[in-house]
Amino acid sequence: MFAHEEEWSMVANPEEATAELCGDGFDCVQAYPTDQADYLKFESTDEAEDAAERIGADTYLSNYVVIRYTDPELTEKQRAKIAESMDGVHNSED
Repeated sequence: MFAHEEEWSMVANPEEATAELCGDGFDCVQAYPTDQADYLKFESTDEAEDAAERIGADTYLSNYVVIRYTDPELTEKQRAKIAESMDGVHNSED
């Protein structure tokens, strides 16, 4: 028998929440929480780096976007897939 992985979505239930999440010291320009993570977009990579350092654990920095993992059930493989997907967005040709 093959091991079966439970289906999951990298971006389940996204909602725009810039007003709620961008503030309190985080000057992000866009914010979208999902069931798995918050995606915080900043105007510059320096601002994103600073925010990622201040948030600390359970974050991933991809260019000017900080991913703050909020689902404690995410596996390392799932976190890596989310990070790879975001990195692919920044590295794709327009």
